[in-house]
Amino acid sequence: MTSLPFSPLGETAMSDHLDTTHSRAQDYVFRMPTPPRIVIPPITGWNHVDTEWELGSIVSQPDAATNIDFLDADDCKQLIMAKSTSSWNYTNRREAQAILPFLYLGPYAVARNKAFLQEEKITMVLGIIPPNVNPTTLTVGPSKAANELGILSQTIMVSQDRELISVFPQASRTINAHLREMHNRAVLNPQGGIPEGKVLLYCSTGCDHSAGVAAAYLVENFTAVDYIKACQICSKRRFCCSFEDNLKQSLRSYGDLVAAKRSVLDSGRATSGEAVLPVTNPFFGNGTQTFAPQPLQPNVHVPSLLLNGSRMKRGREVDDDDMDMDQEQMDEDRFTNREFKPFS
Repeated sequence: MTSLPFSPLGETAMSDHLDTTHSRAQDYVFRMPTPPRIVIPPITGWNHVDTEWELGSIVSQPDAATNIDFLDADDCKQLIMAKSTSSWNYTNRREAQAILPFLYLGPYAVARNKAFLQEEKITMVLGIIPPNVNPTTLTVGPSKAANELGILSQTIMVSQDRELISVFPQASRTINAHLREMHNRAVLNPQGGIPEGKVLLYCSTGCDHSAGVAAAYLVENFTAVDYIKACQICSKRRFCCSFEDNLKQSLRSYGDLVAAKRSVLDSGRATSGEAVLPVTNPFFGNGTQTFAPQPLQPNVHVPSLLLNGSRMKRGREVDDDDMDMDQEQMDEDRFTNREFKPFS
């Protein structure tokens, strides 16, 4: 038996031999496998009005304390489609931009700028504290400015980059609860001069962690916004937003979870005679789940799931033909319409 020729990187592959009938289509790489990259399409005419943005309607939350149905989605669309007054330049990254009429995105320096907070009528500053940063460094300035102005100041801690997806629901609830509370106060005191709520999201640069939270907020609260469009909107309003691969993967996963949750709630509302029970979800927090209990028919045998105090597992008979069909379907899903061929 003849061994394969040795190379500095190890033994050579069989496709490197001249006597083989197949040749590789691409070079081998010696690194850990990584998920496919997510490419955000460039925005054409990002500072003009020729780009159409369909946001859909604002999602009605089941919790009245976080429901923001009083807002108008058309106002948000008009802001996003508005023509910029000037071209983007490097100094704009030190300022804050309005992603939505009630949601601003900027760096830490803006969150402690009392003149900006007063001019834009910000009612709450919400900090996303990233890892490897002293929390005191990013909270003292904004907290002091907020206390002097009499507005709210809150922070959400993120221990690791990969855990950012776990704070998306918390940040969305925090923003919506503040908007609802400020709206209720303004309605109850029409002559009191109470402004509607405005939130400033910030992190150390206002370009990564807080931008991811802003994009996740768009995905969760607008029916026609997915993670791709959310990233485009944030980049359109704040051109220096940086969505790294891990962050884009988190936004895509969160978009799938939001779509599944929304589908369950919509199907539950459409069911007649539904019963709404409170449920605690470890990912989405406290919420509601809707289902319709069906009455039992007479003389219908209902198999018991409990036997002698222990839970029985339902069995499923598996046929060999079924396994073959499942394997064929899996192979068809994997290789049908496959553009890249590793060997030719």
